[in-house]
Parts: sequence; structure tokens; C-alpha cells
Amino acid sequence: ITHSMLNTVVVSINQGNRFDFVKFFAQRNVPQALRSLHQIFKSGKKDFDHCIPLTASLFQHFQTLLITRELFEEGQMSDQIAKELNKHPFMFKKEDYVGQSRLHSIEKLQTILIRLSEIDAQLKNGGITSALQYEIELLQIL
Repeated sequence: ITHSMLNTVVVSINQGNRFDFVKFFAQRNVPQALRSLHQIFKSGKKDFDHCIPLTASLFQHFQTLLITRELFEEGQMSDQIAKELNKHPFMFKKEDYVGQSRLHSIEKLQTILIRLSEIDAQLKNGGITSALQYEIELLQIL
């Protein structure tokens, strides 16, 4: 087993944790989201190094939820929405995008996206300087 092999395994585990974190966050499952976030923070990099990629993942996910919610309210079915978003229908249903989108109003989803973009800017310009501060900012979104 080489160092490179270990890095490959650790990266894929962290990616899984990131996907879990995003899903739990979108479902407003705060205890599970925090557990996943803390697992990510405990992995190889410094805690704070994960914040920008996590914020990008959250933004992309909530953008998908907003579009899903809008199309669902227009009367489109799950398979139609998946096709519109270029997602495989099975994965779209498995990830329950429609269910997740219905946990939030369109206005709330828009507000979350605005807030995530503000957090991203703060991360990049030094406004957020610790993992704890990042965690607090995320929790205030929900």
C-alpha cells in the first residue's frame, strides 16, 4: 500500500461525507449534518480548508432544489424535472430532490442561495476565519 493509494481512499471517503453533509443539511437534519461536518473537519486537511468546497457543494445543491421546486410547482413530474436538470431519473428520485425541495419555500431557497454566496465571499476575503465561525454561519441559514 502506497501513500498515493491511501490518499485516493481518503479523498473518496471525504467526498462521501461531503455528499452526506449536503443531503442532511438540505433535509434540515441538523444533528446528522453536524456529525458529517465534524467528520469532514477531522479528515486529513486543516478544518478550514474544507469550507470553500463545502459551500460550493451546498450552493450547487440548493440551486438544484430551487429549480426543482419551481418546476414542481409548475406541474412537472419528477422524471420531467430530472430530464430538465440533466440528472438520471433513478438518482434524482433516490436523492429525493422533490422531497428536499418541498421542505423549503421558493423564497427560503432563494434566501439560502444568497446567504451561501455571502458566506463564500466572506471565506475568500477573510470575513470568516475559523471552522467554528463557518459552522455557526451555516446553522443560521436553517
